[in-house]
Amino acid sequence: MRTVLRILTAAALSLLLLSSVAGIAVADVSSKTINTTVGECVNSGDPPALSDGTTPCGAAVYGANGFSGRIHGTGSATLIDYICDHTPGTGPFVSYGGTYTFSIFVGGAPAGSTTETVTSGVSCTTDTNAVTDGAIEVIFPVSGYVDYTVSIAGVNAATATTTFGAHNSILNRVLDTASSSHANSPSVAPPTPPAEVPEAPASALLVVTAGLVAGGVLLARSRRAARSA
Repeated sequence: MRTVLRILTAAALSLLLLSSVAGIAVADVSSKTINTTVGECVNSGDPPALSDGTTPCGAAVYGANGFSGRIHGTGSATLIDYICDHTPGTGPFVSYGGTYTFSIFVGGAPAGSTTETVTSGVSCTTDTNAVTDGAIEVIFPVSGYVDYTVSIAGVNAATATTTFGAHNSILNRVLDTASSSHANSPSVAPPTPPAEVPEAPASALLVVTAGLVAGGVLLARSRRAARSA
C-alpha cells in the first residue's frame, strides 16, 4: 500500500512540475498600452480611454526614446514590436516600415534591447509579422507586464509630427514569434507638435524694465529727501 502511495505521489509531483515548466514555456501576450499626451491609453473603444474607462486618450507621445507603454502577458516570450498606421479612406492598419530600436524594462531596469527591420505595408491583423530581423526574449514577471520603448531611425520628437502627419491614427503592435500570441494597443491620434510658450515682445520688456528702473530712482530720491528734512 505504501509503495502504491509513493508511486501516486511521485506521479502527482511530476505532473505539477511539468505544468509549471509548460506555464513558463508557453507565453500569452494579452494586451498592449501606449502613452499619450493625457496618460497611458489602456482601453480600446470609441473613443479609446485611460484606465478610468471614461477619459479619452490624447495623441501618441514620441519622446526621447520613441513611443512607450506596457506589454501585458505571462510566460516566456520572444517579442517583436512596431508601429502600425491608418490613412483616411484606406483599409486596415498596416506596418510603418523602417529600422527600429525596441527595448524592454522590468521594474524600471533594462531587460533587453534589439534592432528590428520592419517591412512597410503589412496588415496589422491576426498573427501577421512585419519584422524580418530582431527580437527580445523575456520572461514576464509576477506583475504581469513589462514596460517598452520603441523608436524609429530618422524620427525624433521634433519630426514625429510630420512623419505621421498623413495618418489619422496609429497603434503599437507586439507579437510573440514563438506562440504567435499578439496584441495591439488602442489606436490613437499621431503625435502632435510640442506646445510652445509665447514669448513677450522685446520692446514690451524694455518698456517694463525702464519703468521699474525709473520707479526705483524716484523712490531712492524721496527717501534721501525725507532723511535730510
